[in-house]
Amino acid sequence: MRIPFLLPLMLMAAATLTHAQSSKTAPTWAAQFPGEVAINRVPFQSGRSQQIVDTTGLVQNSAVILGLAYRKAAPKSAVQMTGVTIPGLQIYLGHSPSTVSSPSTNFATNRSGPQTLVFSGSYHLPSLPPSLPTTSFAIGFKFTRAFAYSKSRGNLLIEVVIPNVPGNPTYSVDGAATGGTGYEFGVHGPYPGATGHYFGASGGAPSPGGWFSMVGFVFTTSSPPAFAVAYVGASTQRFGAIPLPFDLTGLGAPGNVLYSSLDLPFPMNVTKNSPAPGFMAMTDLFPIPKHSALLGAHLYAQAIYGLPAANALGLVFSNGFAMRLMTHKPEFSSVVASPSSNAQSGIVGWAPWGGVGGPVVELTGVFN
Repeated sequence: MRIPFLLPLMLMAAATLTHAQSSKTAPTWAAQFPGEVAINRVPFQSGRSQQIVDTTGLVQNSAVILGLAYRKAAPKSAVQMTGVTIPGLQIYLGHSPSTVSSPSTNFATNRSGPQTLVFSGSYHLPSLPPSLPTTSFAIGFKFTRAFAYSKSRGNLLIEVVIPNVPGNPTYSVDGAATGGTGYEFGVHGPYPGATGHYFGASGGAPSPGGWFSMVGFVFTTSSPPAFAVAYVGASTQRFGAIPLPFDLTGLGAPGNVLYSSLDLPFPMNVTKNSPAPGFMAMTDLFPIPKHSALLGAHLYAQAIYGLPAANALGLVFSNGFAMRLMTHKPEFSSVVASPSSNAQSGIVGWAPWGGVGGPVVELTGVFN
């Protein structure tokens, strides 16, 4: 006589089984393209982090989520990612009443109803080779308990808790930018007395109709360069008859590499750092024509500093910086995080340059 009461549950289970498991990527466009922004603070460092994910385009009504995965950061694609074991990692899934554009700094406020503990225990972040495609989701979690998500109850909430343990892994996952993207690549040439340096974009957004400027920092006790110029180019394969990248050791500049074509020169204004020793070099604003043909185009930049004392060539070449020109994309998620796993609140937007919404995540399950 109990069969009639069990029949609805049996029919629901059968309906679920008829839908094959599949994977969905948030944001959806990142299924084929890397986000090209490295995030190393969340979710695999000690503390508590919440990622609120807008499921528009992922879920029509509901989903049974059985696993999730992250991938290595595109800026690290030429770097070996060293594996490390994280003890006591916990992942909770739930619903969130908060919107992606205005999350609360209070963790409890971002939760709606009970959460489901879907993973608990030690997890070994895999060692990932430089050759791994940046669209490969190799950092995966199979849930010990499925999570039933209903779109009518709010956005998806992914909460990761890692106990406060000494040290944090240097392990970067791919993050997605809401507009154009940019990332460093290669190595900076040796500058006399330098303890650190950076070259990349500053401000603006690398999008058709937008603008940006290039900036370099060198922390050194040595003299600033006699001149500085940033070159923007369209290729990392060839510069005229020169194959790229081109090692400049043979020209008298050991440790320096030409990474991109030197197509458009932009003088850089050099000013002294304060209070840190060294200098900053920055171009004026660089406008990008508003033309649809530029969507998806790549540009590459590199700075050259004139310093006779540096080497026989008298030049120091920075690392390279790559940019993909994209239009502004809606934010797909927001992050709230704290370095303490017991914290009641955190900081909104623990993410680097580029208007990042959060780590790119792949969800596995049955989507309706």
